[in-house]
Parts: sequence; C-alpha cells; structure tokens
Amino acid sequence: SSERRERWEMERRHLARHTQQTKHLARHTQNTKHLARHTQKTKHLARHTQQTKHLARHTQQTKHLARHTQQTKHLARHTQQTKHLA
Repeated sequence: SSERRERWEMERRHLARHTQQTKHLARHTQNTKHLARHTQKTKHLARHTQQTKHLARHTQQTKHLARHTQQTKHLARHTQQTKHLA
C-alpha cells in the first residue's frame, strides 16, 4: 500500500512537472504572438514611412514646378513690356 502511494506520488510529481513545462511553453507562445503583432505594426509603419517619403518627393517636384511657373510669368511680363516698347 505504501509502495502504491509512493508510486502514485511520483507520478503526480511527474505530471505536475509536465504541467509547469506546458504553462511555461504557453507563456513563450504568448510572447511570440505578442512580438509577431509588433512586427506587423512595424511593417505597417515602415510602409507609411515609404509613402511619406514618396509624398515628400512629390512636394519637392511641386515646389520645383511652382518656381518654373513663377519664372514663366516673369518672362511673360518681360515679353509684354518688350512688345509695348516695340
């Protein structure tokens, strides 16, 4: 009877250890899922950064074209003055 109780106790400890290990692994799984979510967010933000860079380039081009428009208006005014003088 004491031998059976001892065996049962040993088995119980063995299962308890497995339970602990399972809980430990479950925690790692949760951490992994959490990190995966952060990775997704980081990728998402990186995409926004790319889009922002892309838009910044368009803004630069727009400024560049606006400068040309100003120069064109300036030249048109000179042309008008030249015609007027002629």
